[in-house]
Amino acid sequence: MGEFIGFTSLFMERAKLEGLTKDEQREKLQRGRLTELIDIEGDFPNIDLYDGALAHVIDENGLFIVGDYIGTIGFGVNIWCELEHKQKLIDILISNRLPENDADIIVLDSRLFEAESRDFFITHTSCPHNQTFITSWTQHENPDNNRKIRSRYAFTEIVTPRGNNRVDLTVTMITEIISKKGWFRYSTNHYHSTNFLVTSFSPSTGSVPFSGFVEIENVWHSVGFDVITSANNVTTQFAIANGVTLISTSPGSSWGQGQATSHRGMDGDFVRYTCH
Repeated sequence: MGEFIGFTSLFMERAKLEGLTKDEQREKLQRGRLTELIDIEGDFPNIDLYDGALAHVIDENGLFIVGDYIGTIGFGVNIWCELEHKQKLIDILISNRLPENDADIIVLDSRLFEAESRDFFITHTSCPHNQTFITSWTQHENPDNNRKIRSRYAFTEIVTPRGNNRVDLTVTMITEIISKKGWFRYSTNHYHSTNFLVTSFSPSTGSVPFSGFVEIENVWHSVGFDVITSANNVTTQFAIANGVTLISTSPGSSWGQGQATSHRGMDGDFVRYTCH
């Protein structure tokens, strides 16, 4: 475990690329799985397999430690092993080939290995959803064209192993914001507004509305999230039976309402997300 002390998070690996040329960025990515996890083809280095919250705690291979296990939770992938099998896990992720019936590997989500492309997990307006997904980044300018916002949304099911077929479960709705001035990020106040409807897989539980608003001061990147449900030390079967379905989101139309994001430099304009 000592090798993880002081590691650079995937989020910071992305941040270090800003302001570099494409050739300099490519050189910096020649470690671990960075070339797979960080996309530099657009005008801004982008992490597309992990949400902004998890990107702060995982390393250059997308891994983090929970108890006696090491693993990864991304969009379409949730696999774990005991620490001694770490290299086997890395080899599986790099090759994108999941061995059959390997007793050393705990597989909770294998959709990434079966999908033809990652676009399968990126959506804009298609609901309901009962598995982890993320929207693509969208970028908008304020009316004066001197400030920008990049934002995206994620519905995340975090399941981590405890052993003996038991897990911990947390389901969240995440909003993520990056504020920009010209081509560069800048710090300002960020606004996260949520308004969505969910239901449990259990038919006895009706639909449950979530709504709220939070302002985060003086940041260039922020993550807002609603914890929809959580359960600790339960069986895998319980986690499956008590998962959550995202039914829909309401975009709203007025300041600080709806499933929407903004920052102070946007002059009151919000980026609104509709999932029907």
